[in-house]
Amino acid sequence: MYLVLWIGFLSAFSSAAAIEANTVAGPSLLQNVDTSNTTHFNGGLAFPSFPWGPDDFNIQTVHLHAPLPRDECYMHAIRLLGNQAQEDFNGRLPEARLKFRDRQYPNVLVVVASAEPNQPLLRKHLFWGIARIMHHFRANNRYLASAFALTWQGQQVGEVLFVPGGWGSRKARLGSGYTELSLSDFAANTPGHKEISARDDLPEMDFSYYGVNLGMDNVFMGTIGALIQAGEHPDQNFNQFVGAFLGYNAFIGWVRVQPSGIPKRLLVRLMARTASEAMYRRDFHEVKVSVKANGRHIAQGGYISAPSQSLRNGSAVANS
Repeated sequence: MYLVLWIGFLSAFSSAAAIEANTVAGPSLLQNVDTSNTTHFNGGLAFPSFPWGPDDFNIQTVHLHAPLPRDECYMHAIRLLGNQAQEDFNGRLPEARLKFRDRQYPNVLVVVASAEPNQPLLRKHLFWGIARIMHHFRANNRYLASAFALTWQGQQVGEVLFVPGGWGSRKARLGSGYTELSLSDFAANTPGHKEISARDDLPEMDFSYYGVNLGMDNVFMGTIGALIQAGEHPDQNFNQFVGAFLGYNAFIGWVRVQPSGIPKRLLVRLMARTASEAMYRRDFHEVKVSVKANGRHIAQGGYISAPSQSLRNGSAVANS
């Protein structure tokens, strides 16, 4: 039944294309679910998972109390993951100390530091940390400036801070030696951002909203899960891709129309752009997206409500 539901979900997009100090261990639904091996890949098909890594990986939280805007936290998470998901999942970040800033969303700054000053953080640890951090924010319904220690098998491997944007100019707050990376470069071709380079240009995207209003949290958490799942794949072309963040009611799917498939770099950017478009429009309904390049239809995708209640609340994992 689980696989049938998943194939049915994917076929919805295919047929359209043919026509053209708190330790966060997880949500309450984890209490009776074995999550040790819930992600499986099959030619670009990612079964729904908790994309925050194995049980040996965790976060410890210190709240700094300053409120942060929810939408800007989500946009930084989406663009940071979209930026890094194009790189080697098992590799390391470019520097041991990084600041991620997006001038379109100036009220949040994301700071990443490795526990080893001369050895950058593993990219997968950052991805798993972002998944747990954003779930922590959502589960508590409080978006506060916070420091999150990332731990692997009980040892701290790094730290991620979500802080007010102004902190980046206060050396007394963060210390020195940070390299700043602009997420605005990745944001090229998103609404309100017209600085498009040839390398970062996206094909024409047509958005058709319909059906269920999923809400901001489901759309963005689902996209976070899908970006991490895409990041786990080696660089390749995808005939189809399905991803989600189990427990959140937004399932992301994309299918190729062109024979060569969807390159991973393009897939990642299409998913991030689709979430960005929803934020820009403040429209979080289900969406179908038609993608064209040079007048040719090359891909179809978007996100929909979970195919069944069991997939929404996570109970399907126990039977998969």
